[in-house]
Amino acid sequence: MCKITGMKNSLILLTLSLLFSSVAISQKLPARSPKSNLKQKVGLCDITIEYSRPSARNRAIFGNLVPYKEVWRLGANECTKISITQPLIFGRSVLDTGTYAIFAIPQEDGKWDIIFNTDHKQWGSMSYDSEKDAVRVIGGASKNEHTESFEISINRISNYGATILIRWEGLKVEVPFTVETDAHVQKEIESAIAEGKELEQVHYRAADYYLQMKKDTKQAMMHIDKSIEIQEGYFNLFLKAQILHEDGDNKAALKLGKKAKKLAKKDKKPGWVDYMDRNMEEWK
Repeated sequence: MCKITGMKNSLILLTLSLLFSSVAISQKLPARSPKSNLKQKVGLCDITIEYSRPSARNRAIFGNLVPYKEVWRLGANECTKISITQPLIFGRSVLDTGTYAIFAIPQEDGKWDIIFNTDHKQWGSMSYDSEKDAVRVIGGASKNEHTESFEISINRISNYGATILIRWEGLKVEVPFTVETDAHVQKEIESAIAEGKELEQVHYRAADYYLQMKKDTKQAMMHIDKSIEIQEGYFNLFLKAQILHEDGDNKAALKLGKKAKKLAKKDKKPGWVDYMDRNMEEWK
């Protein structure tokens, strides 16, 4: 009887233990260094950076909490991760498409080592292995206004590049990069033409890209002529007028612009009519 009672008590204790264990595991408590997820498109490249954000809390950070000349996880908790859908170019170094851990080696002279490492599943930097480095570049550190919570952002964005900006305490670190947007755009255009769907729009968008980016008015004209040949409309006629204006032929631009305006009025597109009027007034 005692044996049975003892077994029952043991089962009860085990059940309570499992219950409290499951309660503890399912608890949702605020993190001391909360996670952040940054998503940014640069050109045609999608960039995601996942990291944790510790706060300074009146502590001396660089040279103290974060020592100089030692590998740092660039944040807190798990290693900081970056995922890219197209290569990033840092000077002569190319970081291929994929996911990487980002580490830093702070330097007192301001020339920080920024490291992109293939082992992106590790905790912090405890398992850092330099043999797994994909790219190592120099980031320039300089004085900055106080930043209480550690921050990574992407700044100075254009279609051809941007700057990874790291800020904490009284420092900021800038890591510029470029992307090969033109090569990827050309592939996208060729792929869309090969697919053969809505080609008047495909050629229109290609022409608009070459015009707006001021890349090549000959390419722009070639594509817009193909768009008009497939289906003439106020939108592609006026884009051709804009290309003519860019090439310095304002007389031809105004003539074609007026034709495009008539079609826009016929199709009841008052927004387009106003847009055309503003542009043609400048061409005069």
